[in-house]
Amino acid sequence: MSFVRSKLAKSLLAVPVTVALTAGAMVGGSSPDGPSVAAAGTGQATQSPRDYVSLVNPWVEADIGRFFFFQSATNPFGMVKLRPDTSTDAAWGTGYRKNEHQVKGFSHVHEWRLSGVQVMPTSGDPVPKLEGDTGWQSYTPHDDTEIAEPGYHKLHLDRYDITAELAVTDRVGIHRYTYDNAGPSEIIINLGGQLGEARMERAQVTKVSDRELEGYLEQHSGRTRLYFNITFDKPFDSMHGWADGALVDGGDPVDEVAGDNSGAYVSFDHLEAGEQVQMKVALSFTGTEGARANRQAELPGWDFDAVKQESQELWNEMLGRIDVRGGTHQQRVKFYTDLFHVLCGRGVASDADGKYIDDTWDHNKVKQIPLDKHGDPTFAMYNYDALWLTQWNVNSILGLAYPEIYSSFVQSQLQMYEDGGLLPRGPAAGDDTLVMTGNPVASFITGAYNKGIRDFDAELAYEAMLDAQSIGGLYDKAWFDYANWGTGGNREYLDLGYVPNGLTGQGAGQTLEYAHQDWALSQFAQQLDERGINVTQYADVAASSEYDEDHTAGHAIDGRPVRAPAPTEWASAGEQSPWIKLSWDEPQRIRKVVLSDRANLTDNVNGGRLTFSDGTSVAVRSLPKDGTSRVVGFAPRTATWVKFEATGGRGTNVGLNEIEVWDDTDVADYLLDRSRNWRNLYDEETGFIRPRNADGTWREPFDPLAPDDFVEANSWQATWFTTHDVMGLANLMGGEDAYADKLNYAFVSAEPENFIGSYGHGYVSYGNQPGLPVAHLFNYVGKPWLTQYWVRQVKEKTYGSISTTKG
Repeated sequence: MSFVRSKLAKSLLAVPVTVALTAGAMVGGSSPDGPSVAAAGTGQATQSPRDYVSLVNPWVEADIGRFFFFQSATNPFGMVKLRPDTSTDAAWGTGYRKNEHQVKGFSHVHEWRLSGVQVMPTSGDPVPKLEGDTGWQSYTPHDDTEIAEPGYHKLHLDRYDITAELAVTDRVGIHRYTYDNAGPSEIIINLGGQLGEARMERAQVTKVSDRELEGYLEQHSGRTRLYFNITFDKPFDSMHGWADGALVDGGDPVDEVAGDNSGAYVSFDHLEAGEQVQMKVALSFTGTEGARANRQAELPGWDFDAVKQESQELWNEMLGRIDVRGGTHQQRVKFYTDLFHVLCGRGVASDADGKYIDDTWDHNKVKQIPLDKHGDPTFAMYNYDALWLTQWNVNSILGLAYPEIYSSFVQSQLQMYEDGGLLPRGPAAGDDTLVMTGNPVASFITGAYNKGIRDFDAELAYEAMLDAQSIGGLYDKAWFDYANWGTGGNREYLDLGYVPNGLTGQGAGQTLEYAHQDWALSQFAQQLDERGINVTQYADVAASSEYDEDHTAGHAIDGRPVRAPAPTEWASAGEQSPWIKLSWDEPQRIRKVVLSDRANLTDNVNGGRLTFSDGTSVAVRSLPKDGTSRVVGFAPRTATWVKFEATGGRGTNVGLNEIEVWDDTDVADYLLDRSRNWRNLYDEETGFIRPRNADGTWREPFDPLAPDDFVEANSWQATWFTTHDVMGLANLMGGEDAYADKLNYAFVSAEPENFIGSYGHGYVSYGNQPGLPVAHLFNYVGKPWLTQYWVRQVKEKTYGSISTTKG
């Protein structure tokens, strides 16, 4: 059963949201797109269900989107996103496009940083295999016979006179090929070369029988493996392959193919005119057994039409959660097409039985999601681009209409925190790509809680978010920086109140993001009445000895996850009873200390004693040897230093993984104060958020239209990113009128370009996340008519088109 369908069947959240939104969004009268079902219990006659699938046009913006943008044969949040490709040689400027006619094949993954398993049916004479997908590409006319809609795709391959149809379950793609002419056929399975978002590298495929293949392909220098199980509804006559630039065994039949830039093809010696061949491709990130189990769980049979029908029924249910009426047909098509992309823009990464790959910090271990009383996974793991600034779009949609999916995402994020010690930014195949900046899931998780979605561990969520926004967390990581720490400017943000110009290249933008995320977490902390921060972030540290520069005392307070790919531990130089001491300039009211031993079985503290500057001490017994934490609680005391000395050490270089010292600060107040850090970058002379140097001077020269030191924005666009403190900015600008006049000037200036600019260019840009809230800000300074006017202008001029080149 589909994960989404399973959640629909069992979730109490889904039903009332659907009914309430349907009723609330209706504009009187019947819809020109067809009747809908009356609300249950109203006593009204039940009409035929409304066909929301027919209101989705996958071609909108297809000719300018990136590789993964066009979608057709996929389920909501499906792992398999099956569709044709017309260009595959890069992540940008490629995909499936109406202005391109050469189909390179049908690939099964169109996801952030992931792609894979490209298939192409052929007929007649054998085609070249060593030229890549240009060797077997086929013309398709994009005429009226082509059908592209949610859950289904149909087209004709003119070179081969084959009609190809595609449908899906969550983790299985099913193909149906109808051959116009009699003769031989080869079905190519390409496992090598660039395929949009990623390069398919070393691969292996094994013939299990004359109806089944299995194997895997690698991406990202072997860090990611995608496993597959492929079955056919009739026996093929032989399997062949290529690898490392040559046909395997000269093109003779083989039972296995392995190598770089490789692939396989199965041969049917003769098919009749009108004959059909069906193929199923099941995927998994856990192994070939996981792929086979997904096929057996989701698609054991061969009823293509039933698969298509079930997928489109699911799409109608999910799209129909928001029942939009009135307006024009084009407006309704645009709305449901955009909603379609929300629902297929992210995909499950776990198996049907709840197994998933934990590859955080290259762990590469298969784990199990908890199961409910029916034996179904309680949530799913996901692949997705960063939820960066999605507080202005995706979070709201999920909270309004898809609360059970929202909850599943939150629980998956917390699972990644438990697995790897860090919340994710952009998960891909069980690891985090660390795309974008800051801690974007802070707004996501706190938004869920504020929307009443609370079936997750709130205390764990708070712990994870506070960790992310502390030393050693996500604020310490620049975008895409997997190996290093301290590159996000967090130390400077805490010490100076801003990330200085020239440190990260994005300091002004990071300061704005960190401040907003601090505000979001402050609201969450207030609701949970949380107290205490880890004051080691502000401490000086000394130790009796240090093994080497990779094992300094500073690593005992660096906050880094124990499995992170960098030094994370303090080790002494040959001591069994070493000590470590933390000191502060101002007295700290301390209520607990959290200790974790070095994560090995040979050099261990075992136990010790905490001593405080007030003369008191606390015994510490039995630290776990695997690096997990031990909380040492005690009556609060005030101290300017605390010292830990090992008393039961064994091994040659005893030390610690981490020591945390917690005070009793009101966390909501502390973070609310930090959320005002954006003010440190407001330049009264220019009236803009302006990059600032570490010595307090302003960046020179300064052009508010230049992208310098911002994150995919410039000062004209980013200055308004104080949405948690609109009046704070308005007051600094001289009041509500001055704020509104300046923002209105930006819109007037951006209108000739339809409010779109490339990253970091233009006065206002609704082509990227930083620009999304700005038209609504007039509401908060007493000018609602300007919000109404500019929202309508943006809606029509930026987002109103349903062409292949705008949208």
